[in-house]
Amino acid sequence: MRRIFQILTVLLLMVARDTLAQTKAVTDSSDLGEMSLEELSNMKSRYKATSMEKSINVAIEAASAKPLNLRKTPSVVSVITDEDIERSGANDLMVVLRMVPGIEFNVDVEGVVSISFRGMWANEGNIALRIDGHEVNDIAYASLQFGNHYSLAHIKKVEVIRGPGSALHGGCAEYAVISITTKKGSEINGVQATATGGEMNGIYSRRNIEVIAGGKKKDFEWSVGGMVARGNRSNKTYTDAEGNSFGMAGNARLDNDALNAAVQYKGWSARFIFDNYRTTNRDGDYIALSRPYPLDFRTIVTDVRHIRQWTKKMQTVVRLDNRQSQPWIFKGTPDPVDSNYGTYLFTGNRYRGNAAIFWEPDYRVTVNAGFEVYNDRALLESGSVFRKDSTNTIGYMNYAPYGQVLIRSPFANFVVGGRYDVSSAFGSAFNPRLGLTRRLGIFNLKAMYGSSFRAPAIESIQSAITGDMLKPERAHTMEVEASAT
Repeated sequence: MRRIFQILTVLLLMVARDTLAQTKAVTDSSDLGEMSLEELSNMKSRYKATSMEKSINVAIEAASAKPLNLRKTPSVVSVITDEDIERSGANDLMVVLRMVPGIEFNVDVEGVVSISFRGMWANEGNIALRIDGHEVNDIAYASLQFGNHYSLAHIKKVEVIRGPGSALHGGCAEYAVISITTKKGSEINGVQATATGGEMNGIYSRRNIEVIAGGKKKDFEWSVGGMVARGNRSNKTYTDAEGNSFGMAGNARLDNDALNAAVQYKGWSARFIFDNYRTTNRDGDYIALSRPYPLDFRTIVTDVRHIRQWTKKMQTVVRLDNRQSQPWIFKGTPDPVDSNYGTYLFTGNRYRGNAAIFWEPDYRVTVNAGFEVYNDRALLESGSVFRKDSTNTIGYMNYAPYGQVLIRSPFANFVVGGRYDVSSAFGSAFNPRLGLTRRLGIFNLKAMYGSSFRAPAIESIQSAITGDMLKPERAHTMEVEASAT
C-alpha cells in the first residue's frame, strides 16, 4: 500500500508539473474569497457554471463537521444532487445509488432487497443510511430495505462516503455512509406534486404520489414531504439458494406511506419522520411459503435541537431525539404448512442526547467536539423472549465523546479526529481518523486513514453465546484519491 501511494503521488506531481508548464492554472471557484479585485474582474461573464463545477463546489457535510467542497472534503465522497436525479430519470433510490461506484443490491432473507458495497454484503449495520442527520437503520438488526421505499421528490442531495465513517457517525458506518438531505422550505417555496407509474407484463410496478410543500417568512421556515407508494417488486420467477421457486407477480408487494416534516424558528428546530413500509413475502427458511405473508417495517423519528451562535467563531448545538423502530413485523397466524413462519413483534426505541461545539479560532483552524449518549430499549410481544437474556425487555447504554480538528495550510488541508464509544453491550471501541487534501491547479490529491467498527445490533447481541460479550467488527481503511478537473 505504501509503495502504491508513493507511485501515485510521483505520477500525479509529474503530470501536474508538465501540464502547468503549458497551460494557465484554472482557478477553483471555491477560492473566490482569496482572489484580488482584478482577478475577479477578469473572470466576469466568462462562462456559466457547468454541472461538473456545481458538483465540485456543492457543500459536503457528511464527511466533516464544517461543510467543505468536494475537492477539500477529507473523504472519498460521491455527491448526487436533485438536478442529477432529475436528469437521470431515476424513479427509485436504488437507481440513484447505483450511480455510485461500488454500490449494488442483493436479496436478503424474507424477500428483502438490501445493499452491498465493494463486493461485501452490508445489510446488518455495515452501512449507515441517514435522512436529515437521522440514522434510519432498524434497531433490531441495523438492516436496510430498498425498493419503492424512499421519496425522490423531496431530496436535495445524496452524499455517499465511500469508506469508513465511524469516527463521525458511530457504529453503523463501517463500510460507508449514505446521507440524504431533503429540501428546505425556502428551496420549495410553494407546493409541488409528482405522480409516477409503471407497468410490467400482467401487473403494475408502481403507482406513487409524492407531495412536497414549504416556505419561509422572516425567521420561520417550514417544510413537509409526503409519499403514498404502491408497487410490486417483479413479475419474474424467484428461485432461492435451495432451489425453491415461486412467481413474484402479486407475491412481492412494496407499499409505503411516509411523511417528513420540519419547522425552524431562529435557533430552534424540530423534525418528525414517519415511514410505514409494507411488503409481502413468500421466501421462507429453506422453503417457499404456500402464500404471501405481510412483512412490515415502521420507523418514527422525532427530533428537537437548538443552535446558539455565541460569537462569529463559536457555535453550540444541543439535540434530543427519539427513533422508534418496528422491523420485520408479522402479526398473523401462518397456515399449518408454513408453521415455521412465526409471529415476530419487536419494538425498539433509541433515546439520544448530543451536545457539540464548533469553534474557529481563525480561518485556518476549525474545531468540532462533542458528547453523545443514547439508550436502546426493546420489547418483544406475544410471549416471545430474547434468546440470551430470556426476558421480553432489554436495554443498553452507549457513551461517546468525539472530536475533530481541520487545519488549513498553504501546503495542504489536514483533518485529525476520532470517536470513543463505550457500550454496556459490547465494551469500547476507539476510531481515529486522519486525512490530507491537496489541490494543485486542476489536480487534486487526497490521502486518508480511518478505523471503523460495526456495533452489534440488539438481535445480534442476543444471538451471542450465553455469558459471552459480543465484540464489534473492526475495519481499518487506507485510501488515496487522485483526480483532475
